[in-house]
Amino acid sequence: MNDAGFEDSEFPLTAGFVTCADEALYPKNTFKGKCKVEDKHAGSWGLPQQKDLRDGRAALHVDSRLPRSGRHSGRVWVPSATPITLGIPGHTTNLNGVSVANGTKYAVELWARSMPAGMTAQVTIGNWKTVDVTPTSPLGITSYTQYIGSATDPAPTVLSSNWTQISFEVDARIRPLVQPGSKKPTFNLRLSAAGVGAAGRFAAGSVWVDDVSIRNLTAIPDLP
Repeated sequence: MNDAGFEDSEFPLTAGFVTCADEALYPKNTFKGKCKVEDKHAGSWGLPQQKDLRDGRAALHVDSRLPRSGRHSGRVWVPSATPITLGIPGHTTNLNGVSVANGTKYAVELWARSMPAGMTAQVTIGNWKTVDVTPTSPLGITSYTQYIGSATDPAPTVLSSNWTQISFEVDARIRPLVQPGSKKPTFNLRLSAAGVGAAGRFAAGSVWVDDVSIRNLTAIPDLP
């Protein structure tokens, strides 16, 4: 996967495009994007560039304060109790996460912490579905994208100010449901501040993520 430790970046603290020097390190024919001669401060990790009706104050940065390893970690500002969903990037784009193949077993691992304590992180397998709406003004949106998770997703992990490891295996026989009009299922990271504060009121805060890994453990023939 791309930039698992948030090290391929430059200040001012936003995730970076893959550079042409880095492209040669990718497995042959896996990088399908356009490399940059130098880092242009945008990219491989990021909030989906889709109209998913999230709070516009949400943001993702590369942070140099207390990374789990290396120089940097990723910090996501969650401004309200509404969860933030972002793709775990592969070698191609930041718009969607790593695609989930049928008949394949995966091992997922990452480290996370939050401030304030009590926020949650969850790796999900889901997809984005386009929902059409009738605009209420000439500048109103005509559609938005809705994230659809899987019933087999692991429970969210409650975070503290210390780095917490999140790890689990995805069974090869799980078949992510593809909704009509939606894209192929992908691995995503879902962050929430809903448990922060009294009854979730004034819920907001930052979640740091570092050392993210998705490994293909086993490939089995497709089931009938």
